[in-house]
Amino acid sequence: MNDLIAALSSHLESLTLTHFTLDLDTYNALRLCTSLREVSMNYIHADDGHCLPAIVQRWPNLRRFHYAYNLRGNLDSTVTCLSVSCLELEDFALVCNGFSSAVTTGGMMSFIDRCGAKRIRLAGISAVDDRLVFCTLLRGRRLEHLDLERSHHFMGSITPSRKESWPDLRSLSLLGCPYLCQEFVEKVARACPKLEEVVLPDHLNVGQNSCLSPFGFRREQGNVWRKVAEMPSIRKNKGEIRGAMSRLIKRFK
Repeated sequence: MNDLIAALSSHLESLTLTHFTLDLDTYNALRLCTSLREVSMNYIHADDGHCLPAIVQRWPNLRRFHYAYNLRGNLDSTVTCLSVSCLELEDFALVCNGFSSAVTTGGMMSFIDRCGAKRIRLAGISAVDDRLVFCTLLRGRRLEHLDLERSHHFMGSITPSRKESWPDLRSLSLLGCPYLCQEFVEKVARACPKLEEVVLPDHLNVGQNSCLSPFGFRREQGNVWRKVAEMPSIRKNKGEIRGAMSRLIKRFK
């Protein structure tokens, strides 16, 4: 596989590796892929995670980076290099398949502070806490989709307001956040005008009426709540009909 990647390196724009071990030969091959725009690495084991930052710097055109890992090293340098070297990055996902998160809260805050991604997914990352979410409120102004699955340290004690919100946020997934408070969800629904979909954690997903119901959301399936489009008022329609009829009558007088 490493030889194939090296042979195609000058033409590769998209690369997916699944159940793969990143060794020195892999890093040397990836270093040649300077035209990559999308990289997805699933269930990855890295012999030396410290090589990743140098590789990421070789991908200036990268727009999508998804990384699901089994390592116990530290990825702070990698996510920092992504934010500094990959200025066109729009879609970022980091998924922990084990019990140990490989990124710190400070490392992720540094990433969000510099990165203008529109879609961020952090699943099973212990670094996700109230401080990190508050950082995304202040710095993640371009966010349209945010997934914070299985964030056991996120409680929602810092709630957003109109001045501190995600103005373009369209979807928010909070599945598997067992200690999240209801007030946070309500404040997000109130402060984010473009919000269309929310995935609630189990303890807030009760029946057909939840904390989202007063904001026009209805349960679609499972834990997914979607905002229902407002129906035009009958009074307004009648007024428009009367106006049209009046203009039509005048026209034929």
